[in-house]
Amino acid sequence: MLVKEAVFCIALALTTYGALHNTPSKTSKVPQAVRFFNHDSIVSDWYRGQLSNALSLINSEDISFVMYYAPWDAESQYVRGEFEKAANILSDRVHFSAINCWNPGSECRLQHNKIPSWPILMAYTVTSRGVLYKGPRNAESMVNFLELIMRPLQRVSNTEDLVNLLSKCDAVAVGFTPLTETSRYYNVWYSVALKSREFDTIGEICFATVTSNELAMDLGVESVPNARLMLWNDTKEYRPEDGNQSWNETYLMHWVLENFSQPVARIIPLWKKSFNFERYADGNPMLILFTPLNPLYEQLPLYSLLREVAMEYNNCKDKESHQWTSELIKLQQVQRLYQLYQQKNFFFCREYKFKKPVKKMSPIHKKEVISQNNKYPWSNVTQKNQKNGIFNYLLKQGLALSKLIETSNENSALWSTLGFLEQCESSAIKSLPAEKSFYEYFEKCQTLEEQLSEIETDNQETETTMQPSEDDPYSSENLVQDNMKHFCNILQFANDVSPLIMPSKSNGKITHLHGLGCKTNFTMYMIAVDSIRNYHFAEALGIDIKIKRT
Repeated sequence: MLVKEAVFCIALALTTYGALHNTPSKTSKVPQAVRFFNHDSIVSDWYRGQLSNALSLINSEDISFVMYYAPWDAESQYVRGEFEKAANILSDRVHFSAINCWNPGSECRLQHNKIPSWPILMAYTVTSRGVLYKGPRNAESMVNFLELIMRPLQRVSNTEDLVNLLSKCDAVAVGFTPLTETSRYYNVWYSVALKSREFDTIGEICFATVTSNELAMDLGVESVPNARLMLWNDTKEYRPEDGNQSWNETYLMHWVLENFSQPVARIIPLWKKSFNFERYADGNPMLILFTPLNPLYEQLPLYSLLREVAMEYNNCKDKESHQWTSELIKLQQVQRLYQLYQQKNFFFCREYKFKKPVKKMSPIHKKEVISQNNKYPWSNVTQKNQKNGIFNYLLKQGLALSKLIETSNENSALWSTLGFLEQCESSAIKSLPAEKSFYEYFEKCQTLEEQLSEIETDNQETETTMQPSEDDPYSSENLVQDNMKHFCNILQFANDVSPLIMPSKSNGKITHLHGLGCKTNFTMYMIAVDSIRNYHFAEALGIDIKIKRT
């Protein structure tokens, strides 16, 4: 018993000693945050997670594209390069920021601690709460997405504008929004066009607006506001007065996405697990086109050709939409001429010589410095030529002075005027602007100068404080140059990613497929897949696209 008690006491003593001298477990310190982008990068990198400072800068910009990242994440590291490529293309129009939202203890981590995956890409405008980007994580798709954000709506001024949109878009959503005092209807439709880019990152649905009541009546719209979704085989009309529908963003967004359909489905498998093909795998045949789907081109010739084939295949003569679809097919055929012209645009941009904005001062341009301390223009009395300032002014107005002498009946009045001018000059030299005597003569002298300046000559140039157009970046000439340069930069970038591929000409007899799909009991799905980003999918089907053109 004594041995057991001794062992128990020793064990208890050791346990107590260990508990009293037990040091807390060592934990590694949080590594110091470092820059994710290079120091000279065009992207504003908030690598310490300074969310407030970042949002303050973002709110001051018209359009911003923000990347919330974790520096250890492999996908964030891959997207970093693509994000910077997009920034180099659009930095003059879009602000790019990146925020480290993983850094423990940072402001961004404290406010957003439940982000499921990295990175998160968001586009912000001055009128929106933010548009989440869900498209492919490559530079060309990001640039195309931001181009849609910059121009979410196309204005339709006549029927030709509407026909042009129908010829190049899979669907056209037209909002008939008359401009009222508050423009509420237009603002709602604008928000719908912006928010829809979360689900349509490519721009398959073109959003347009008609603000003219006369044009709306010509198009058969009886009441406004209203919306139409013009598809390849039908036209859906939104009626806000029916049932529980109302003119708001939620109802309109749901209505557009629910009714959208297209003859050729453009499938974009993402980097993560996707179920895009699930709805087509129902046992019916599929026709899949593997071709580069570069989103920066306004028209993709091979995709347009397959779209025309699909429209012919499904155009049944016994349907009410037969005539409508036939007209769209004709438009699609005419659009081929534009596709040939699109190839020439690249050569035009390569040979076009852009004019740099001229930075020169106009001889009639005058900038006036106004003091904020008092109501009088600031007068610099330290200039060397100030002593003869008034008389130099009269010398410049020599012809005006001679006319004044000729028209003056009393020379004494003229010389008294000149004497008063001399008095004005002496008072300007001797008196400081803060002295009372300066203001007693100032208004009289300035009034006299204004009277003399009203006497114009035939060859006199009028001085103005307006900025000369050569030095104005927002003048019409410079805006045209800037827009042309931007267009060519986008086209050059698109060509660097993948050149435009035209369909080969067939020397054989062309077989038309009008209504062939109406003679069978099954549905044929026609699908287009990007052969560059998803070549592995083609290889899994046994297609070696490396040795095939499409």
